[in-house]
Amino acid sequence: MQLPSEITQLHCFHTARVQRSTLEEPSPHSHPLYGHGVCKWPGCEAVFDDFHSFLKHLNNEHALDDRSTAQCRVQMQVVQQLELQVFGVVFFC
Repeated sequence: MQLPSEITQLHCFHTARVQRSTLEEPSPHSHPLYGHGVCKWPGCEAVFDDFHSFLKHLNNEHALDDRSTAQCRVQMQVVQQLELQVFGVVFFC
């Protein structure tokens, strides 16, 4: 079971990553896992006609269960290693 502080940390890490990766204000109909009508979740390439359908899919198919939490942790470790190699520092919230 994931602790609330871990959820906050994952959200904070993800938010910081998104903020660093864009120079413009996010649109109310944008999401880092949604691009050109396609879900960008690792291993998922579901196609959607609209943003609302994507959000419904995201909440139903990619909820933070034990498996997706583990995937997120692995991704965080990979990103941290890349940041160390490229920048010599790991970014935290």
